[in-house]
Amino acid sequence: MRTCFLLVSRISMPYTAAASWNIRWDFDTGVQFAAYLAQHIGITPTTDMTLEPLYSAWGQWWSQLLTHTLQQVAAKVEQSMPNETSRVQLQAIADQINTHYQPPTFPHLAATSAFQAICREQWPAFHTWWEGTSGEKARVAAQLTTQLQRLKLPELVASCAKAQRVARIQPFRLFVEGVYWPADYDDQRADSLLVLGRHYIEATYLEQLQTRLVGIIRQLI
Repeated sequence: MRTCFLLVSRISMPYTAAASWNIRWDFDTGVQFAAYLAQHIGITPTTDMTLEPLYSAWGQWWSQLLTHTLQQVAAKVEQSMPNETSRVQLQAIADQINTHYQPPTFPHLAATSAFQAICREQWPAFHTWWEGTSGEKARVAAQLTTQLQRLKLPELVASCAKAQRVARIQPFRLFVEGVYWPADYDDQRADSLLVLGRHYIEATYLEQLQTRLVGIIRQLI
């Protein structure tokens, strides 16, 4: 069975097969705002975060968003939702634990007032760009849907099982978080948690995406 749905504050698309495996794709809004902000203040993938207090504050926040929020979401989904997840259930989980992204005032960043001020200043523009009627979120959702159709996940998982000589696929969960920036980002933060840049939902990156997923899925099955 395959399902896909779009949540109010995040793009989330789960794929399940015979209740044995679940691969969930997501573009968390808080992570996308952090990426948007990095580009605004001039951070690049090679920036030394110790050069400026502003860079350091952003770096700490980025790490919190990826490490704490996403790992907890992935763990909660895996533990409590072995098959499909209703949009209400997943949104409730995200709201409960997403304490590192609280627009538009960002009270959790009060200790770094200058950084908090920039977040408050930039959030309205980001919100329009990402959440607008013809915003980037809608474009990314369409692009992700098309890439998943090209990817043919059930066939990909079956080929991994065949290569590993696995007669019966053991239940596994994989959570893939997409980030708008850096576009070529690739960071496996846990056995079942992979963070990838937006290039990986482009047609030209299909082969790279397949290769990346095959390596992880073979370990999980």
